[in-house]
Amino acid sequence: MGSSKILKYRIIVDTNILLQSVRHNIDLFEKLGEALLAKFEILIPDVVIKELEKLRNKGRPIERKEATLILNLVKDKVKIVSARQTFSKIDDALLSLAIDHRAILLTNDRELRRKARLLRVPVARLNIKERRIYVEGVFD
Repeated sequence: MGSSKILKYRIIVDTNILLQSVRHNIDLFEKLGEALLAKFEILIPDVVIKELEKLRNKGRPIERKEATLILNLVKDKVKIVSARQTFSKIDDALLSLAIDHRAILLTNDRELRRKARLLRVPVARLNIKERRIYVEGVFD
């Protein structure tokens, strides 16, 4: 028997996906499992964690509640990663991390997905109405 390669994807998650998944009661881990049919690891950039902490402390009441829920949900289930350099825009940090980790970028930000495609970074998006994640351009 030959050696079989076990696929394990890394997923970089944007803040908007985390917020939308909580708002619409969608289990990201379950939906990623259905979309990828492989093992995966969710990587959350430290800039996303900082953004959520800012919302938890200074956002509107609903944002505070959502950010607190997300931070509690993800603390033991994800790996927090830092970009090698500082970026003025969070989108640039997300793209850099996706490239560095050979990861899929999960975001519903249309412009960010466009930039990722230009850089040949695989992208995924959450379709809220269908409660499904679509993935495109995955590495072999």
